[in-house]
Amino acid sequence: MTGQWKKENTRKRSMKVVNISSSADLSVVFGVVCSLFEGQMPKWFISHAWAEPVSEVVQCVARHGQLRDLCETDAWWVCAYANNQHELGKDLSHDPRSSSFFRAMSLCEGLLLILDQQATPFRRIWCCFEQAVALTCKREKRMLLDIATCQKDSAILITDGVTKSDLVEKAKTMYRNTRGYEDSVKAHREAHFPIPLILEALTVIDIKNASASQAIDKVRILNTICKAESLEGDPPATSEFYN
Repeated sequence: MTGQWKKENTRKRSMKVVNISSSADLSVVFGVVCSLFEGQMPKWFISHAWAEPVSEVVQCVARHGQLRDLCETDAWWVCAYANNQHELGKDLSHDPRSSSFFRAMSLCEGLLLILDQQATPFRRIWCCFEQAVALTCKREKRMLLDIATCQKDSAILITDGVTKSDLVEKAKTMYRNTRGYEDSVKAHREAHFPIPLILEALTVIDIKNASASQAIDKVRILNTICKAESLEGDPPATSEFYN
């Protein structure tokens, strides 16, 4: 991976892809992509703030795939690449629950939250909405929530429960027959997650004061989270759903 890709964040890189495709017939471009991956459904939804280098996103996804024992045909849904950036407004509807983000999450078994060193996703309203959906959405099988970051060119994850990789590692130890030892394997793996980042996340989490590119998005998202009757009115100053 070149040095430029290591430095550029997802927003800059996706804008370059958009600019390149601007001169092409988008119907042809998307037709080719869709024909290559016909019938492919996302298995995991990636929530991030577009602030981290592309290389770190790739590392986090690769490590996540290893831990979750995913195969090369399994897909992660990423806004920068899944949505048509030329017509993004079409994917952001009046009701956040009708947006492409929500529809994609309804297809996924879990959400992978990727944090930069400033824990920016906890400051962005759409990321907060995605996290709220993962934690509160009622469905037959609850949605998993994994958290990833990169430190010294290495991806580190906190996973929602024990992974197949943890079970494999347990089988390699003298405690392979000890019930529950997989939890110790998981704890040891997650011990490398940077404590300062956890403290930063706990400090900045405040959905009521999260930022949004469009003010109306924040109004509608907060009202959605609070289960307000109207999405257009002023959101309540306080709510149990903000916690």
